Amino acid sequence: MRERFVDSAGVRIHVVEDGPEDATPVLFVHGFPEFWWSWRHQMKACADAGYRAVAMDLRGFGDSDKPDAVADYAVANSFNDVSAVIDSLGGRTALVSHDWGGAVGWAYTAFVPDKVERLVVLNAPHVNSYRDLPHDMPQLQASWYMFFFQFEGVAEDVLSRNGYELLREWFYGTASVPLAEEDVAKYIELFARPGALTAGLNWYRANVPPASYLSDTRLELPPIACPTMLIWGLDDPYLTFDLAKTAGDHVTGPFALHALADTGHWVQQERPDEVNELLLDFLT
Repeated sequence: MRERFVDSAGVRIHVVEDGPEDATPVLFVHGFPEFWWSWRHQMKACADAGYRAVAMDLRGFGDSDKPDAVADYAVANSFNDVSAVIDSLGGRTALVSHDWGGAVGWAYTAFVPDKVERLVVLNAPHVNSYRDLPHDMPQLQASWYMFFFQFEGVAEDVLSRNGYELLREWFYGTASVPLAEEDVAKYIELFARPGALTAGLNWYRANVPPASYLSDTRLELPPIACPTMLIWGLDDPYLTFDLAKTAGDHVTGPFALHALADTGHWVQQERPDEVNELLLDFLT
């Protein structure tokens, strides 16, 4: 694999690539608590199939820069980062996203449609599906950890105690298909770096502050016109499948929803073969 950095208005974004440099690009965008490496299985599959597989570290993650201000982690600030990477690939790409990357993917594709040829999202509801969130008790209960993450310093201390025991249990430990211990250790090593955990938590502090749950006024994305596929692990402990069911209502182009049983939130790592097959079929 090749790695490089892309400048996004002074924020360095780390990028890793595999496959022919002159091939059709596929850009992968991860979530929390992950980094580009969570797409390792899909990158290899796409590269082997002749695509230029490209994975970026979102700001605050991996080897990308970690701005100090919480506001710097608002989803809209990542639009420039994604555009900078896509421009370095020729100006248009297929976009594959998960978790926070999925939130970025939905919004970016809605507002910058000329740069996304087709969209794939894994276990991330369409942003418009959150408009009834203040009245959705099952999802509010599943989102309890988002409230806990608002306590700056406290959340970092609790998650990092005993060798990041709770970070392991609350996230990687919820996989229906267990992740290999050496894979979990790779994530823990990354989030143990100075400032890394705070930067990741700042995504929650910037985008889902407690006051946002008191308002019935929410951002409405324009419809997405490009071919779109949503893949959903049905055993996701953080996001209900009811949110996934409404995604197609906000897509005017061809849309497919694939639900995988006995699969948790970390769908691309728990079911890499199934995800790769769906992805390659969709790309072609």
